[in-house]
Amino acid sequence: ETSHKCEQATAARQATAACSSVCAGLISQILIPLRSTDRLSKAAALCGQAMGPHSSSKRCSALQSGSSVNPVGLAFYRASRERYRSRPARVCRCAGSSQQPADADASAAELPQQQHDEEAWDYVAPDYVLQRNAQFGQQIRGRVLLAPLTKGGNLPFRRLCCDFDPELSTVSEMAFARQLLKGDRVEKARLYKAHNEQCFGVQIATNNIAEGVKAAAVAQEAGAAWLDINCGCPIHEATKRGLGAALLRKPTKLAKMVAGITAQVDLPVTVKIRTGESEKKINAARVVGLLQQAGAAAVIIHGRTMEQRYKKAADWQLMADIVQQHSSLPIIGNGDILTHYEAADRWQSTGVAGVMVGRGALIKPWLFQEIREGRELQLTAADRVGVYRQLASYMKVSGPCNTACIEQQLPF
Repeated sequence: ETSHKCEQATAARQATAACSSVCAGLISQILIPLRSTDRLSKAAALCGQAMGPHSSSKRCSALQSGSSVNPVGLAFYRASRERYRSRPARVCRCAGSSQQPADADASAAELPQQQHDEEAWDYVAPDYVLQRNAQFGQQIRGRVLLAPLTKGGNLPFRRLCCDFDPELSTVSEMAFARQLLKGDRVEKARLYKAHNEQCFGVQIATNNIAEGVKAAAVAQEAGAAWLDINCGCPIHEATKRGLGAALLRKPTKLAKMVAGITAQVDLPVTVKIRTGESEKKINAARVVGLLQQAGAAAVIIHGRTMEQRYKKAADWQLMADIVQQHSSLPIIGNGDILTHYEAADRWQSTGVAGVMVGRGALIKPWLFQEIREGRELQLTAADRVGVYRQLASYMKVSGPCNTACIEQQLPF
């Protein structure tokens, strides 16, 4: 019985060796050229399965010497080794490296050229877009704007702010273009305009040209004087969809979208951006240059990154530098304007075409009158309560817009 088992074990070993030889031959025909020593070692270990009594620790040396090795496995190993040795030399990009292959300079010179070709974008905005932008630039320069405030910048609040400054330029809450085109009741309510809003713009969130063009037509029917594309919203609800500040990750793609929208709509198109995705990825200057090339009528810069949200002070010095680089494009500054003297100082020190106020208006809506008159209003407690009662009365006015506003404003 023991002899019979030994014969079976011997036959099994012979069958395994024959199978390994066949597998090694097939692998040598279908495997791609090996490119690393790790894969070469794995190949040697694979071929060693057909070596008979050799242990795994001696396989590589056995393969190199050729003793007691299956000829198919040995041929596969040697062919792989020759392919590895004859592979093209890689360009060394390590800092401080002085030894490089002969063709390293040529390869290194080709890489930046390829990146430049990918980022290069030759586009000239049509003449009718430039003429429209010139007219809009004359209207927007020297103005104060109310920022698009999520859950705050509804029609009743904008109406209240315009009571304190009849020349105030207002912007709607951000509306998702896709839901707007589907007829969403809340998104449609954001487009309603108060009777005292003289210069009203609609802000949309989109990353698609066709959606932007259709949303612009809806905004124009609602009485908007211009269309603003949101590229600065940092909330997850927008960035997870590739909207808002997430668009700053690919400036050229963003510029192409803006160019496609501006060329097909009748309204001037502005873009609201942030300084970048993070402190290490500040690209506002490049984004503004591409947007100007795309035909944007103006660019609104919130002086913080997407990651900063509202944690750090707005970078007005960066905005001043961008204004100097793109003096022909109206740049509107936004961030940390809580008083009338801060607005005057930012305006004069940076040279921006206008300033946009957000949280400062939520604190005191009469800030716009203070900026216009250049003085601080000393409102009594009764005066302040009267302002709030006025806002409440505007919210109670009947209409589809105010109904949606009340439903959204009360929890806020």
